Amino acid sequence: MKYFTQFKHSWKLLAGIAVLLAIALAFFFQFGHPSVNASWQRATTVLDRQFISAVIHANYQPGEGELALDENSLWVRVIPGRDRLHPLYVFDFRTDGLCGEIGCLYAIYTPKQQRVFSGLLDAPLSEKSAFERVRRYSQEGFPCLRINQPQNQRVQISNLYCYQGARLVRINHSLMARNHSE
Repeated sequence: MKYFTQFKHSWKLLAGIAVLLAIALAFFFQFGHPSVNASWQRATTVLDRQFISAVIHANYQPGEGELALDENSLWVRVIPGRDRLHPLYVFDFRTDGLCGEIGCLYAIYTPKQQRVFSGLLDAPLSEKSAFERVRRYSQEGFPCLRINQPQNQRVQISNLYCYQGARLVRINHSLMARNHSE
């Protein structure tokens, strides 16, 4: 009987420690790691310079007399995937050389430096609501994204993209009323 009482108290102590450890790990993975931040950040604070250089080289070729794009001018938003191995990196170049009358260039990459989306989108898309992660994942674990673009004061275009094969594929297109709080 004595051993049963000791085990009963030890079990409660171990359960309490396990709960505290789970809370601490959840806090660390949610707030302590920059790769799951839902806001725009300078790419140099999130990714290594080799990755950033490859993204710039693939998306920006300066014309004659133009300066190369500075790594510090590149912004990224990390969209978490099903696990830490499957985020998507949304790049905003924020430069006149990659913007025109129909929008600015945005590119989306996987952690393996694979470009899965590249397109001119209506600027500015830097609000959090422009790239929404939906609670749906591809079979590979990458998040599906809803890209919202203003059409006019009252309407926005909403496109849902999911990872298939080697790129993001549009699987839904809709018009929605704009939320005027943005």
